[in-house]
Amino acid sequence: MSKVENRFRDKLTGGDQFVVSVELVPTRGMMRKGFEELVAFTEAALDYGKIDALSLTDNPGGNPRLAPDVLGLDILYRGMSPLVHLTCKDHNRNGLESRAFQLNRMGIENVLALTGDYPVDGYRGVAKPSFDLDSVSLVRMLADMNRGLQAPTPRPGKFLTLEPTDFYIGASVSPFKQQRAELLGQYFKLEKKISNGAGFIITQLGYDMRKFDELLRYLRLRETEVPVLGNVYVLHRFVSKIMNRNQVPGCVVTDELLAFVDKHGASPDKGKAAFIDLAAKQVAIMKGLGFRGAHIGGFGLSFEDKRKVIDTAEQIGADWQGCVKELLYPQADEYYFFERDPETGLSTDKPARTARKKALGPRIEFELMKFVHDRFFEPDSAGFRIARGVCACIDRNETAVNAFGSVEKAIKYVMNNCQGCGDCSLAELAFLCPESGCAKGLRNGPCGGSFQGICELEDRKCFWMRVVKRWDKENKLDKVRRPEPVYCNAALRDSSSWLNYYLGRDHAGVGKEEEREKKK
Repeated sequence: MSKVENRFRDKLTGGDQFVVSVELVPTRGMMRKGFEELVAFTEAALDYGKIDALSLTDNPGGNPRLAPDVLGLDILYRGMSPLVHLTCKDHNRNGLESRAFQLNRMGIENVLALTGDYPVDGYRGVAKPSFDLDSVSLVRMLADMNRGLQAPTPRPGKFLTLEPTDFYIGASVSPFKQQRAELLGQYFKLEKKISNGAGFIITQLGYDMRKFDELLRYLRLRETEVPVLGNVYVLHRFVSKIMNRNQVPGCVVTDELLAFVDKHGASPDKGKAAFIDLAAKQVAIMKGLGFRGAHIGGFGLSFEDKRKVIDTAEQIGADWQGCVKELLYPQADEYYFFERDPETGLSTDKPARTARKKALGPRIEFELMKFVHDRFFEPDSAGFRIARGVCACIDRNETAVNAFGSVEKAIKYVMNNCQGCGDCSLAELAFLCPESGCAKGLRNGPCGGSFQGICELEDRKCFWMRVVKRWDKENKLDKVRRPEPVYCNAALRDSSSWLNYYLGRDHAGVGKEEEREKKK
């Protein structure tokens, strides 16, 4: 098969054209009716000519579905650009690399790299998630594959450069966060995704146009240029109720918006006309704000429904500003990064003054860990040099290693609820353990699933919100912004993280530069 034009990529990278992608959700199993509807939708989209990509979700909401790859290939064969979602919940890094090479072999270029929702269903019970990588480290892996992945050979120190792939890598962000620490975590992680190779961004789902506006203003403030597509989900009464109860992670439908949905949902057409009109206004506003495109989805919508969204948005055109106040649905006491513009209802370019609540006194374990870290774990400290020498001696004796590891685990379990990963990130994460504190064990930033500071599993506070708050109090938010992704090495589990740190075996790589210099 000859190479199919990647219209989605060409339009986003080749000018200022407004791009439209439409999201489709695969069925569970290869249902003939669902497949026939997909084929019909693809052919109708090709004839219509105003849809640039069909986006295929990857087990959305943590439920099993037909893999998007095979459907993406069918879409590609028919001459349309597929946008395949690639999530980290069901595959470890080897599985993700394998699947990425498979997509490359198929000729599928557009990939949306996501952490993924925590599984809620599966064959004979809930599936065990992976989350070996997250969205940041997955973006980086795909970018490295584009450069030609360096694969180790049987000969120590020798690497083979694999044939480069040609992925157009996308990522997501959720600006619809109620609390300051939640929102900052999203923005900081977005910067990491972009610096590690994300070529375009698609927002998560919300209905507050001021938050959409702020996202673009934040990127301009950070002098970051990347095409952003706004997520437009056509409301549906049943789905809106689920989202309002926070049962679809990252999707925000407020009580006020739900009242709007219920009012129109009681009409003879169950609100479809009103909901399509509102979605069209969202698309028009996004184009007016400077978004590079719209990503349109919805439950139970036909091709004609989605076509009407696009056509109505074009009719609104330059009158988009008059629609803004119909789409301002903030959460109660929501934090905004910028000052409000009273005339438009959107934001200005002036960052908001933060009225901080009086902080509680420092936690003893945090202050103690910080004290010890500064004196013995910082590479330029005198204590570090002594500790590294001691660890080098301990590492030569198996009995000493076991005894040392037992002492370390006991201390860190009491102080940090350590889970013994052997590749420790405590110093980077405000001395909070991601293995025990985060349901997904994320080390490079928050997922988009938290709601009003609570994890999507609703069993704890969002781990990353706690990290951001601690470093914010210390005026060390740059620690959250560090662009280099952390990859936890599973080979180090149940070994001493202190020995691994001092001897350069963990992700921190302390001492590896010195080793390379010696080899020269």
